[in-house]
Amino acid sequence: MARNLLARGTGAVVLTQGARGALCADADGMQQLPAAPASLRDVTGAGDSLVAATLLARRGGLSLPAALARGLAAAALTIASEHSVRPDLSEALIADAQGPRAA
Repeated sequence: MARNLLARGTGAVVLTQGARGALCADADGMQQLPAAPASLRDVTGAGDSLVAATLLARRGGLSLPAALARGLAAAALTIASEHSVRPDLSEALIADAQGPRAA
């Protein structure tokens, strides 16, 4: 599906796959990223936080795979929370959750 969308002129594709992570594809290639480890409390808001964090990271200049990794970390933090909109979700918390690979 991602290759087909790219062939039709889409600049970038992200396909989320729940507990299996997500796939991203653009002119630089295709990459499967694993889901970030999380304690499941409630999945409400996980997709929204993934999209928001990914887009924010892209606007900040990160590559698509690096931005998506940031989005996957945000989703993991969200599903570990009892809130559908985690009140303490921030760029710093997401970077901390990613650990040393966040650079």
